[in-house]
Amino acid sequence: MLGIDNDEAAYVGDDVLDLPVMEQVGLAISPADGYKQVRDMAHIVTEANGGKGVVREVADLLIGSRTDLKQAYHKLVSPQTEITQ
Repeated sequence: MLGIDNDEAAYVGDDVLDLPVMEQVGLAISPADGYKQVRDMAHIVTEANGGKGVVREVADLLIGSRTDLKQAYHKLVSPQTEITQ
C-alpha cells in the first residue's frame, strides 16, 4: 500500500496488541514504560516513557541515522534571508 517492505518499516508499540506488528517490521521500538514482553521484543527501548517525548526521541533517532541531526534541524528553524512569492 505504501510501497515499502515490512523490513523497511519502523513501529512504536507499548502493549501486547502491538506484538504481531512488531514481529513483522524491520525496526520495533518500545517506550521505556511499555509492557515487559513488548520491551523484550523491541530492537530499541526509548529512554522516554509514553506520552513524555517518545515521538521526539524516535524522530531524532531516525533523522540522525540518515543525516547530521544538527544540520537537519538547522534548516527547519533558521531564519529565512529571502522571502519569495
